[in-house]
Amino acid sequence: MERIAKSGLVALSPLFEAFIRMPLWPMQRPARARSRRDIVRGLWKSFIDPLGAAVLLVALAPLFLIVMGLVMLQSGRPIFYGHTRWGQDGATFKCWKFRTMSVDADARLDALLQSDPKALAEWNATAKLKDDPRVTAIGRILRRTSLDELPQLWNVLVGEMSLVGAGPIALGEEKHWGDQFRYYLAERPGITGPWQVRFRNSGSYRDRLVLQRHYLAHWTPWTDIVCLLKTLSVPFERKNAY
Repeated sequence: MERIAKSGLVALSPLFEAFIRMPLWPMQRPARARSRRDIVRGLWKSFIDPLGAAVLLVALAPLFLIVMGLVMLQSGRPIFYGHTRWGQDGATFKCWKFRTMSVDADARLDALLQSDPKALAEWNATAKLKDDPRVTAIGRILRRTSLDELPQLWNVLVGEMSLVGAGPIALGEEKHWGDQFRYYLAERPGITGPWQVRFRNSGSYRDRLVLQRHYLAHWTPWTDIVCLLKTLSVPFERKNAY
């Protein structure tokens, strides 16, 4: 984690620099209030996360089988794809999704980045591509509806993720957070959350950092409920879906 602490958040404006270096909770709030908030959030998530994940896994079992069949028919095995992501307190874990890319995805990405400067700039800025040559036809549908993320319910069930929290980021992306990465590590990443609901696949790392700071500072059970309710509309939206 030493390398994370030494790296700086790139291209910060003076105003934003001042904002992110403010204390996470207002100075006038007593220390016991911070502890109470942490305890309540921990108890809430310890109860809601495994219960919610178990119920959804059972309820969505038919949908799981349909998606598994579609992936298998188009591009064979593997059906699931696990990518290493940062978890709480600096732990790492395999974040599971339905596979949406071709089996030669790495070779396709390397070829594109070497031949297309615009794609390279987009990849360096966001670690995503709007026009990604690796994605299969079924994969595009799964991504636009966010159904590719359903296997993350397993990550929630085993305690690696939360239903609501910061979106899980890949190893190497921490450089975009600089010494503020500790706010990402403050709790388990989530299947949905403030930045996923607001920006989906768009939004800069600066936007993500601001939303995560705000989420941690102003969390209530209602915050999580609102995020979960808003997530229900995601499969029917095309905005920022790729």
